[in-house]
Amino acid sequence: MSISNFCVSVLRSLAPNYQRHCSPQKIILYITFLLLTPFSTFSNADSLVNGGVVSSAIILPQQQHSYTFAANANERININVTDVDNTNLIPWVTIYKPDGTYLTQSWSQNVAVVDSVVATQTGTYTVIVRDASTGNASTGNYHLYYAKAPQAIELGELFNGGALLGFIDKGDIDTFHFSVSLSEKISITITDLDNNSFIPWITLYYPDGTYFTQSWNQNTATLLNLSPTQAGKITVLIRDASTGNASTGNYRVVLSKTLNTN
Repeated sequence: MSISNFCVSVLRSLAPNYQRHCSPQKIILYITFLLLTPFSTFSNADSLVNGGVVSSAIILPQQQHSYTFAANANERININVTDVDNTNLIPWVTIYKPDGTYLTQSWSQNVAVVDSVVATQTGTYTVIVRDASTGNASTGNYHLYYAKAPQAIELGELFNGGALLGFIDKGDIDTFHFSVSLSEKISITITDLDNNSFIPWITLYYPDGTYFTQSWNQNTATLLNLSPTQAGKITVLIRDASTGNASTGNYRVVLSKTLNTN
């Protein structure tokens, strides 16, 4: 069977009255477009994994990719979208609430950052990724990093007195968790091991997903002698706080818990 006849037979099976609307040549072009375009361009949006990353590409001018995630009211949402190859692509991310109304958006050269936005409704949220350059005409590869508190635990658990090593890629969001009781105080430090432009940025969230505290600083970000008001698993986010949030680097994170004597 020729390619032309194959394409025609495919479309005939999907739409028996295709002859009224399309020539075989147009059918071939349409099916080729479907094969080359990522599925996330269409209505069936991909689900985001908490603490995960999606690698994709804007390959056509004005193309849009859609994703979804579930959230409860008052949980915190963090999304970074990065231009992987430093092209003319300007990452632009928009989030819509479960009822379809607008929640927030961000766009920036290199990394678009949605930082600790509060989920105001319970249900399924929609994320749209596209290009914000002039005419929305640029293309390029991108990474989408997604972390929602609670339960973003990409890299596992931090233990008292232990140290873990990690690496922040461009626009990366690393996530950990640790358990705490109301009888304990906690201290955390994150250190830039390479002494470069990477600025360590650490954020903590309570077990119910609400914001606890954060710190960022050149070389070492420190949180000392904190008294939590909720017991359970604390979510930890580690990111870069340099200008543009685009620096990379190796880091060490250390957790210390002591008895709260107050």
